[in-house]
Amino acid sequence: MSLISIISDAFTKDKKQSVRESAKQRLHLVLINDRANQNAPDFLPKLRLEILDVLKKYVPIASEDDVEINIEQRDETSIMEMSISFDKKDIDNQ
Repeated sequence: MSLISIISDAFTKDKKQSVRESAKQRLHLVLINDRANQNAPDFLPKLRLEILDVLKKYVPIASEDDVEINIEQRDETSIMEMSISFDKKDIDNQ
């Protein structure tokens, strides 16, 4: 899933998503993150903090836990995936 599709989904998802579905998605992201971090490059924690600093300039981020960054290796290609959790109403109020 690309960053654009993640952001697009954040603005278009049905607000009546069940708590169960939301918890399932978050657990899935945590598991993906844990698996990806086993082989993560050494620079990832620093990169994550720098990305957080940039995001905070444009959108309200309540917690660093609201941003998930995963790096996946496919053949000889590395893929970085980022997931950001925020409320649309917080962005509209800025």
